[in-house]
Amino acid sequence: MDRRGLLSRLGLAAAALAGVAALLVGCGGGGSSSGSGGSSDTKTQTTASGVVIPPPVTPDDQNRVPLGSSVGDGLGAAPAIDPAVTRAAKAAGCRVQSFRSDGANHVVGDPDYSHSQSLPPTSGNHNPVWANWGFYTTEVPYKHLIHNLEHGGIVVYVGSKVPVAAQNGIAAMWAKSPAYMVIVPATADVPASSVVVTSWQRWLVCKPYKASDISAVLAFRNAFRGRGREAVAGVNAPANAGDRPKPEFPDPGADRG
Repeated sequence: MDRRGLLSRLGLAAAALAGVAALLVGCGGGGSSSGSGGSSDTKTQTTASGVVIPPPVTPDDQNRVPLGSSVGDGLGAAPAIDPAVTRAAKAAGCRVQSFRSDGANHVVGDPDYSHSQSLPPTSGNHNPVWANWGFYTTEVPYKHLIHNLEHGGIVVYVGSKVPVAAQNGIAAMWAKSPAYMVIVPATADVPASSVVVTSWQRWLVCKPYKASDISAVLAFRNAFRGRGREAVAGVNAPANAGDRPKPEFPDPGADRG
């Protein structure tokens, strides 16, 4: 991107973030978190499992702007998949797929996802509060993560048996550009050797996951990040908006309180 294009996009980011409170009002919130939890260190760190976490880019605003829906209203048939993502998935030996919508209502309690079109789910009823953006070392309930997808988020589920060297590549990808991203340990629905990447109504499955598969993950992220069914900038929900796990390594640009 040339200098003029970058400055233009940064200007759009500033405008989107300045108006984020109004956007959040329509989706169950009125501001952003002033206490995202987790580490705020600006140096490289290592998780208990040995994954190296570089300091995340701050604030990564050029990638925090919603880019318009790639799924229409997100309530219908399976959406198209970008040809570049299909090619990258095939080259990596991964599988990319889209699904018809399972709905998008805000509900309290714990929705039943057992009949979802996919597991992990890529749509469906969900909690009014989305998870804070960042890198987690503990699982996060689907009911929050689906809301992140609705806002244009990319959720990366990392299996426990994925080699640490390959996990390091995912961590480096996140740290270089953390906007709209949540990295979480895989649930029981994901094979331990696999990585599953989700957006609203789409997923990428790499089984078993190897370090070179990061090219397919990047293609998926670049095609669908910020392009959920709701045009909301990638910032955290209000700090008092519900009980959620906190990322061990927060996205520092998502905390706008």
